[in-house]
Amino acid sequence: MRIRDRKRKSALGFRPEKILLTLLLATLLFAGDSSWVWINGESLTRYGQADDVTITGFARIPDSLGRAIRPELARLGNYSSGLIIAFQTASPEIRARWSVLYGTQLPHMPLAGVQGLDLYAVDPIREDWNYVGTAKWWERDTLHHDATLLENWTGGLRHYALFLPLYDGIDSLLVGVPAEYILVKTSLFDEPSKPVIIYGTSITQGGCASRPGMAYPAILSRRLHHEVLNFGFSGNGRLDPEMADYLATLPASLLIIDALPNVAAEDVEQKLSDFIRRFRMQSNVPLLVIPNISYGHEDDNREIGDALAIKDKAYEKVWEICKKTGIRNVTFISSERIRFDDDEGTVDGVHLTDLGMKRHADNLYPFIRKIIK
Repeated sequence: MRIRDRKRKSALGFRPEKILLTLLLATLLFAGDSSWVWINGESLTRYGQADDVTITGFARIPDSLGRAIRPELARLGNYSSGLIIAFQTASPEIRARWSVLYGTQLPHMPLAGVQGLDLYAVDPIREDWNYVGTAKWWERDTLHHDATLLENWTGGLRHYALFLPLYDGIDSLLVGVPAEYILVKTSLFDEPSKPVIIYGTSITQGGCASRPGMAYPAILSRRLHHEVLNFGFSGNGRLDPEMADYLATLPASLLIIDALPNVAAEDVEQKLSDFIRRFRMQSNVPLLVIPNISYGHEDDNREIGDALAIKDKAYEKVWEICKKTGIRNVTFISSERIRFDDDEGTVDGVHLTDLGMKRHADNLYPFIRKIIK
């Protein structure tokens, strides 16, 4: 049974009923080693997943939407990018055992980012996040992984956030601690807060961060101390009308549209204006629209440079259309505000390294902060 725990009460302290439930689940998932207790990740609190009871497992979209959209987009909807598992424990060691759905491997992105896990310690009161460790494993051609995330911690009880893979889906996930310790679900963010949604491309999904916690939506979530839903779809953030319809049904404090890298230059004006209108007809959630980011090789490849110039003009035209037609609560960011100072932030001229991800998050942060207050 899928447990979402959307009714989170407090970020501090243990609750007896939670302990009993967690210990029961641990007994069922003992994994044959009496010195460790293994907890099913689905029994722990999840962030980064829409509050939609029809979504199963660690997917990002419901099965019903998957049947209505393009197959490539539906497959990417099974990827766990942006999902966070929250728990608390005083254990000096934390391990994970997980299986991925597809065994994705990319030539320009580390496996730690593609299929891996990232662990952060969180102080929900001070809204402080600290990197703990990244899951590492040595067998390349396997769907099943086992890794240590924390060793030799002596500081006692902490809250943790486990970031899930960026370019694969999770089939199963166990989090383990030595048998003498307890691990239970917890909350990280204020319950009344509605999440920020980011809809975009491979860059939004996390390409090509070295580890899950370095995707720019994850960086923004930590910096804002606010839940962020990652609706980035590699090569498929094409402003599909079905996505406008679905996103309009979700509770949110802000929808960010960062999809232009996947839209042909000649289609930007029509598709972007249609997407905004369609969404606004169904939802009053504020919109933040982002132009195509600068590319590291746009000055060296004339075709790419010319296409970006056309996109920028079309983007500005949509901006004017929204003003003239009275579409409210839409913020457009100028191209100058998201340009990088140099060409050192990508792995291939387009997809962002950790440096590029941080720069993109830095550029977006003040706009998001102002809108969600």
